[in-house]
Amino acid sequence: MCLLTLWGIVPIITAIGNGLLLGWIVVTATGPSWIEAAAMLVPHGIFEWPAMMTAWGVGLWRGAGYRFSVDPGTYFQRWKQSNQVFFLIVLPLLLLAAIVEGRGHLSGFFPG
Repeated sequence: MCLLTLWGIVPIITAIGNGLLLGWIVVTATGPSWIEAAAMLVPHGIFEWPAMMTAWGVGLWRGAGYRFSVDPGTYFQRWKQSNQVFFLIVLPLLLLAAIVEGRGHLSGFFPG
């Protein structure tokens, strides 16, 4: 999101890759049922999904939006604004998701 967006290509590829990988893991996993898989994903996903969607959106805004905006501003202005969003919104949400997932593993709620 902050370093190199390549006109929005990197955020699109990571969004598609994340969805494909998560879907493949859930479908091929033999141990947990659908309910158990949801119980493992939902608690930390509550924080992780908004963080990822915000990061993807800002990456697209910074990359592709720079090319198509009426008032694009400078590259440095977009870089500065995207870093502010990352450090004030995305990073705290990802840290909360990591804490929730870590607590679930430590308490034995999440197997594995």
